[in-house]
Amino acid sequence: MSLKLTLNFFGGRSPSWIEEGCDVYLKRLSGSMEISLKEQGSAKVVRSAGISNASKAVKNFLKGTNNSDWVVVFDEGGQSVSSADLALRLTAWRSFGKKIRLVVGDSDGLNESVLERANEVISLSRLTFPHHIARLLVLEAIYRAESIRIGHPYHRS
Repeated sequence: MSLKLTLNFFGGRSPSWIEEGCDVYLKRLSGSMEISLKEQGSAKVVRSAGISNASKAVKNFLKGTNNSDWVVVFDEGGQSVSSADLALRLTAWRSFGKKIRLVVGDSDGLNESVLERANEVISLSRLTFPHHIARLLVLEAIYRAESIRIGHPYHRS
């Protein structure tokens, strides 16, 4: 079954060198899955009279996410997984027959409503990275996991 992944990135546009790196992995992955990027815009919270409201980007993301979509959030509070574990998840996600939405927050992380919508929350690392670099790391991790899944020699354990 074909895998359809959408990578949803909150925050502004990445520096050109990050975009170039992302393009490399998108090209490598395009033969084995349908993969696309969606810039969600800023997830900064608007404060009005002491009440927090989700940003327009967050509202648009939630509105554009179907109940049937499988949402995987990358967040520092998520579960630690190995590359081999992620390869197993890719296999599972293929079997779901659903659109898989991977989500990376901006420099302030993710709005609580996005975290609540997640079906899975995964940590990239115990280290902290700028959100633009996290985008590239997610793509590399997906490529590495796909390489493991298909037996490609890119990953050496």
